[in-house]
Amino acid sequence: MAKITGKIEAEFTIKGGEVVAAEARTGHPFLVKATTENIRSWHFPPEASGTFTATFVYELQGSETGSMQNPKVEMQLPAFVKITAAPTKPSCNDCEPGAEIVGKPIKH
Repeated sequence: MAKITGKIEAEFTIKGGEVVAAEARTGHPFLVKATTENIRSWHFPPEASGTFTATFVYELQGSETGSMQNPKVEMQLPAFVKITAAPTKPSCNDCEPGAEIVGKPIKH
């Protein structure tokens, strides 16, 4: 699991209650993808239309755990979302540092 944290500023457009566009202005590509996919899943009342900005904050907190746990999610929609998760230990015992991101074991 990648240990990526950061803040994403995203702009999204609603027409007839549906999100028709979502684009991130800043941030790590992995978090940008998660943010825009999440925003595209949102639904609003049919009369809702307009362009809005949302801030997503991704944090790691606490000690590494041996297994993934559900993150804490705080929402003040549609403007703010904060996701806080505990870091997870890599599952590969003989991997080089960073291997949990690229998936390559140590070459002996």
